[in-house]
Amino acid sequence: MARQTMRNIASSNLLWLVLAWLAVACASGGGNSGGGGGYYPTDVGGNQCVPQCNGKECGSNGCGGVCGTCPAAAPTCAEGVCKAQCVPQCAGKECGDDGCGGMCGSCPWDKLTCSAGQCTAPAGNSVCGNGTCESDETAASCASDCATAPAEHFCDSHCGKGGQNECFCDDQCAQYGDCCNATGDGKAGKTCAGSTCALCNGGGSSGPQCGNGKCEAGETAASCPADCKTACTPKCPSGTCGDDGCGGVCACSGGKTCQDGICVTPGSTSPTLTVKPLGLLDIGGAKVVPGWLAHLYGKNLQGIGDFKLLEATVTNPDSVSHNYTVEVEIKGYSEVALASLKIPAKQTATASDFPLTWKAAWKALSGPLSTQIQVRVIEGASTLASDAVGVSLYPVNYVKLNDTKLVSGATVNGRQTEVTLVTPGDKDVQGLLSVAKSYSVFGAMIGYQYKGKKYGSGAVPAIAVTLNPDGVYTWPTWYEQGDPIAVDVSVTCSACVSYNAGYGVKDPAGNWILQWTELGSGLDATVAQTTGWYAHYAWNPAANTSTRSFTVKRGMALNEGARDQIGAIFKAVQDYGLGYVTVGGSFFSSAQYIKLPAESLNSSGANCIDGALLFASALEAMGMEPLLEFPVGHAFVAVRCWEGSSCIVPIETTMVGKNGSALDAVNAAIKEMPGVVLEVDVKAQRDAGFTPIPQ
Repeated sequence: MARQTMRNIASSNLLWLVLAWLAVACASGGGNSGGGGGYYPTDVGGNQCVPQCNGKECGSNGCGGVCGTCPAAAPTCAEGVCKAQCVPQCAGKECGDDGCGGMCGSCPWDKLTCSAGQCTAPAGNSVCGNGTCESDETAASCASDCATAPAEHFCDSHCGKGGQNECFCDDQCAQYGDCCNATGDGKAGKTCAGSTCALCNGGGSSGPQCGNGKCEAGETAASCPADCKTACTPKCPSGTCGDDGCGGVCACSGGKTCQDGICVTPGSTSPTLTVKPLGLLDIGGAKVVPGWLAHLYGKNLQGIGDFKLLEATVTNPDSVSHNYTVEVEIKGYSEVALASLKIPAKQTATASDFPLTWKAAWKALSGPLSTQIQVRVIEGASTLASDAVGVSLYPVNYVKLNDTKLVSGATVNGRQTEVTLVTPGDKDVQGLLSVAKSYSVFGAMIGYQYKGKKYGSGAVPAIAVTLNPDGVYTWPTWYEQGDPIAVDVSVTCSACVSYNAGYGVKDPAGNWILQWTELGSGLDATVAQTTGWYAHYAWNPAANTSTRSFTVKRGMALNEGARDQIGAIFKAVQDYGLGYVTVGGSFFSSAQYIKLPAESLNSSGANCIDGALLFASALEAMGMEPLLEFPVGHAFVAVRCWEGSSCIVPIETTMVGKNGSALDAVNAAIKEMPGVVLEVDVKAQRDAGFTPIPQ
């Protein structure tokens, strides 16, 4: 990896020529544990948020963090208490509470009342003692009203005009189930045989009305073509199903299902199912579902092959085609992922797109868990074939840092995949940037918007120097090819006849690219032709016998803009009281718990990996391009000076717990750069498909 010697880090003064050795290795100890306590800003004003965890063992702390995670034995967090996973109790129940905060079902419109888990018709509005034997009263329940049958049929005078609980006598009573019964004292349901109401049997003076637009009972296309001229005869040949040609459906009977218009017996010959693991990590022979990558399953990630969870191959042995559904889930920890396979007779098909969606129980895991990936082949309501793959389930931020093989043979670089833990959208990261803005010379965290700025709010702070006659002041600045060299110089002199003095810039070869002796306005639009150190000069000619004071402002070189932004983040993290925590020598060789950026901000300590992820999240949130740098047994972060640049500014994040400055931390990281063995470009990994874990 070719790099410019200084990694193009420069300053506006000679301090940048002295690079102090302040490197701190992540795995070697010697760090300051920091101030503890914690500062939890939650808004632009920096108001302090105090975590609320008294009496809580899990759930939100009210400040963007959590009070704790639940163990596998009690994975559900309910009102701050870890509870065992609740199993709904709905056996024999068609409605009502399932015991887990859900419902066993809802009741239909005609049985709206749920009693003891069963749907029942609501009680009527009958009143015993009113002299009327109403529909839900009997001689047993209300003898005063129902001791004897009414003198006349109850429905005789209520043809189509009954009240809420009365029977009806009209041409629609069979449809709605409110026919008068044979004795006329109640409803006969939908069976109208023997009814006292002629209309319930299709007769009577109020029978079908030809011309009303309805082909009613007793009307035909011959007797009333106006209403029945479009009469349709359903066509449902034996063994067929689907559309009957009249807007209805030909159904299958005998337990058969409809497949391509033919009624077939589901699973008359069971399909065969073969499951092949693909995107599981092979760690010591165990098949591992990595939590920090789980949300990527179902995607084709560049660089590590086809990143699929598994491949399910189904063979249809029947002489007719089948529409199968393949279901995949980690029961209790993921939602069900589905794939549909329409397989012709005697053919085979494969499904491999099974994206995983976490359930809360998975995100609450605090350590690896042994479980199974369950695979089922479904047709209709029948499970025809099933299989299971034993796996180890890793928590969301339990990361394998070194190279790991997938069971399919491809290799996953643990540090490469860590970019899923870079979470620029986290609200705590946004809060960090709100604090950092006060430390930027721009008064805001503007990312790469510093490009092209000359002086003023985006300038290097003004340098003031007083020169005696023949005095010269010089300072070096690193410019990238194409950087604008914008300068504004003012001169004061208490006893001068003339204010003319000298100002100029030499390029890396020592040639003057700017010489200025007539003061009065700023100089700009001079462009660096090559990359390297440019020398700025201000001088007071010997012929001018008076001492002159120079005030120089100049535009910010691109590397300085990047340094300003990353340095402001460094100072803001120090305000949070975050200290460096050492880790053991085996940290990079095994699976480890890695703090998410929000966890680091809401705790008193972070190791080198934690800090690098935090800084990278803040930089990416501003649209900048962070890099994760990995020397042997260590990690720190850097940022490109602008989009796609080979110029970078690194910073040693473990120094936030010390009293040193951001300049010290940058200088320390510069010294560490020759030892970098792996550089992970966050933007490149995003382009390859490694998106942040869901928040």
